[in-house]
Amino acid sequence: MRENFKLRKMKVGLVSVAITMLYIMTNGQAEASEANEKPSTNQESKVVSQTEQNSKETKTVESNKNFVKLDTIKPGAQKITGTTLPNHYVLLTVDGKSADSVENGGLGFVEANDKGEFEYPLNNRKIVHNQEIEVSSSSPDLGEDEEDEEVEEASTDKAGVEEESTEAKVTYTTPRYEKAYEIPKEQLKEKDGHHQVFIEPITEGSGIIKGHTSVKGKVALSINNKFINFEESVKGGVSKEDTKASSDGIWMPIDDKGYFNFDFKTKRFDNLELKEGNDISLTFAPDDEEDALKPLIFKTKVTSLEDIDKAETKYDHTKLNKVKVLDNVKEDLHVDEIYGSLYHTDKGKGILDKEGTKVIKGKTKFANAVVKVDSELGEAQLFPDLQVNEKGEFSFDSHGAGFRLQNGEKLNFTVVDPITGDLLSNEFVF
Repeated sequence: MRENFKLRKMKVGLVSVAITMLYIMTNGQAEASEANEKPSTNQESKVVSQTEQNSKETKTVESNKNFVKLDTIKPGAQKITGTTLPNHYVLLTVDGKSADSVENGGLGFVEANDKGEFEYPLNNRKIVHNQEIEVSSSSPDLGEDEEDEEVEEASTDKAGVEEESTEAKVTYTTPRYEKAYEIPKEQLKEKDGHHQVFIEPITEGSGIIKGHTSVKGKVALSINNKFINFEESVKGGVSKEDTKASSDGIWMPIDDKGYFNFDFKTKRFDNLELKEGNDISLTFAPDDEEDALKPLIFKTKVTSLEDIDKAETKYDHTKLNKVKVLDNVKEDLHVDEIYGSLYHTDKGKGILDKEGTKVIKGKTKFANAVVKVDSELGEAQLFPDLQVNEKGEFSFDSHGAGFRLQNGEKLNFTVVDPITGDLLSNEFVF
């Protein structure tokens, strides 16, 4: 963000420096001339005069401390307004991403008016719940070496901060949806023999997906049938540790109170935007092996802010589509050919020679069922349960999810009932 400021500040800064130097030189010459004409006979008087001058300068600096004060921000807002020092530049980010204002030549900032008031348009996007808004103010003649000062604000009613630096920053997080589930004080329990899952409504533009569950274990997120890898990309290699790191990439831990979240407020997710109608799936993996036999996939959709009250935020096993046996599919289970990646070692590190299968695909006659995939590597290569669609098809973008299939690695596929976990097909081994 500071780079945007510097493009214009450099020019203004040079002018400011020139004016300052001119003032010093002119003032210095005047004082020297006066000293030559009238030699001082009262040293005490000079000291008092200098002290008064320093006092005046100090008061001037204190009166010009930078600050940012935000007006009230509510979900649905399409602009951010507030006050800062007059004619200062204002930058804004939403969930760590630029709001892309096009004022001032498209450099991403707006300029406060002579009264210090600013208005930052959001270009047709809307502020939603659980969103982090950061506003920075900077002087046009800010130097490159000055440090940012940051203050977290609890609400916009008093969202303001005065900083000794020439830059000021304020951060505000919008509240939860007022009709969202009540946050439990301890982990939820199973209800009627089934796990519970509650999530915050997922609206277009959200930067975080979060909720609570009775499951003790892990959870993975898929958007439009693509699992999201939250781990940095894994370097090529064949070691068990490398493989484990890649599979951990899609899995987020559930804490001891049942809380989990998927946060997109990082640079690597700059291109990920939740849009109305996106299919969202949360796939759970209980730590208990017996508990893990019964699949748990919670499916919902991204809604608009206007339709937030229609959002599906609670897992209900009675709403799951029941298994249907397809007449036009003969096989209980078929999986397309799978090829592992080929590596060679160099100084103890695995170097990729040939990429293996990137997307695992298959078909079963049991529509709406769930396919379980088990690797002989166990926890080091923990696959998510795969939802079968109404045509009996299923797929898994293993490459996009950060998995690296090893040459010779054995995979076991089975089809189970999505509610009971009962086995529907024989084991299919690769």
